[in-house]
Amino acid sequence: MDERVEPLRARQQGTAMETAQRMPGEDDRDAHLFTPSFFERLRRLNRVRRELRRMQLRITQIDWVGAELSVRIERDPAKSLAPLLDSMERRRFRPVDAGVEVAGQFKGVTVRWIERGGPGVGAGRSARLRPGCASL
Repeated sequence: MDERVEPLRARQQGTAMETAQRMPGEDDRDAHLFTPSFFERLRRLNRVRRELRRMQLRITQIDWVGAELSVRIERDPAKSLAPLLDSMERRRFRPVDAGVEVAGQFKGVTVRWIERGGPGVGAGRSARLRPGCASL
């Protein structure tokens, strides 16, 4: 059997991650597009997406460029955010034209949304910071 075929066959029988990392003709020194850290970030993002979907919250934007994974959800006043808020770490509030942007860590991903209306919320007004919360 040709000596070049056997290593290729061994590579093809590797795990899905190994297969995604190596293409025929590449060796271990070549750059990898699908690195273990990429897969870990993808797993974390998918876990958060499933949890938010289970809470009936709609994701409108996903940002995973850079060090921070971030998702933006659409705030439906008819739906309670209590399950999300109970699971989040410390939240930050920042006034924006449309209201107040709320952001916090949820299972390793920053979840953001806009709170609209209500007293002290809106353009040109400062949002009140709650105890244990910081400004963005």
